[in-house]
Amino acid sequence: MKPLVNSFAATRNPVPRGTATVLAWDVNPTATNVTISPDIGSVLSRTTNGVGTIAATPTDTMTYTLTVERNGVAEETNIPVTVTEPLPATAPS
Repeated sequence: MKPLVNSFAATRNPVPRGTATVLAWDVNPTATNVTISPDIGSVLSRTTNGVGTIAATPTDTMTYTLTVERNGVAEETNIPVTVTEPLPATAPS
């Protein structure tokens, strides 16, 4: 059987606090449910031909979990996203 999850990635990692990263996934196009936790929920409506993206702005370092389901079978994969402190602004000279 073909795997349900082909890839799951954050386009920007680490990410400065207060900035967004884009979570991108490539899953089996016959999936009946696609969710990302925490805080995001179902992304099936954002998945076309198995591929989708969504912007996320984590407030702290965290791990996002992608869960894909089809015919009662579920597969999960994780991506840790590190949040860093932004560089201090420099005063003009």
